[in-house]
Amino acid sequence: MKRLALLPLTALLLSACTGTVETLPALRLAVLTDGGATLRTVSTGGGDGTRVTPAPVLGPSVAVAGGVAVDTLPGGGARLLLTRREGLESRDANLGDVRSFAAPFDAPGFVPPCFVTTALSAARDRILSLSQCDTGGVLNGTQQLALYRTDGTLVWRAALGGAAVVTGGDVPPVRVAVVRRADGVDVAVVARP
Repeated sequence: MKRLALLPLTALLLSACTGTVETLPALRLAVLTDGGATLRTVSTGGGDGTRVTPAPVLGPSVAVAGGVAVDTLPGGGARLLLTRREGLESRDANLGDVRSFAAPFDAPGFVPPCFVTTALSAARDRILSLSQCDTGGVLNGTQQLALYRTDGTLVWRAALGGAAVVTGGDVPPVRVAVVRRADGVDVAVVARP
């Protein structure tokens, strides 16, 4: 009987907690625009809990050559990873302090890089990048992989054989992923069309 008397009190307590208004945090994003030619920051400004600031604030921008993708590196968002066709680099939050990653394919049997995609491991401690050059807009060159640590050191590189050239209007992109097994071995996964 005493337990049933507390039931309405519990419902009243739960309904009292749902009316709180929380302030939305301001977000600062790094965005690759203009077909990979410009890297810029954009701030959303947050809000007061009921509305978001409508106009984003454009921050500094820098010109980049052959930008492909941008991602954050571990460490509290202090550095970002910029994948360019010619190589990988990290930059600070203000888009400066450029640190180039180790040259990926400077060994015999490899061709200069033409990076097309990059993936970070789930633990965000490894970076896998796929390089494949094109001719006339069709990716048809040798596929090469480079695995990096987040500090930019090269772990390994590999040339992939047997890549099929798929053309047409509805060709899915090549996807890559990197997984670290329990025994500490890094495994690269490449999904081709």
